[in-house]
Amino acid sequence: MPGLPVLNEQLPVYVNIADVCNAYSDGLSINFLQSGSGCENTARLPDVVRHEYGHTIHFHAIIPGVGQFDGGLSEGIS
Repeated sequence: MPGLPVLNEQLPVYVNIADVCNAYSDGLSINFLQSGSGCENTARLPDVVRHEYGHTIHFHAIIPGVGQFDGGLSEGIS
């Protein structure tokens, strides 16, 4: 998808959010939580970083009026 604008934009990334064992993308930023409860800081796990970026790509690839965000599909393709 070379015409997807998000591929050429800077994406805000937030680390050390005061919670543990998770990460998330809201489509406009990627957010990583602190270590604790037996979990590593999620910003330090390359597969988690790529996974959350995949959610961002999915969010921006949806054509308005044609499709909608599907959480299960996004988990699968991310």
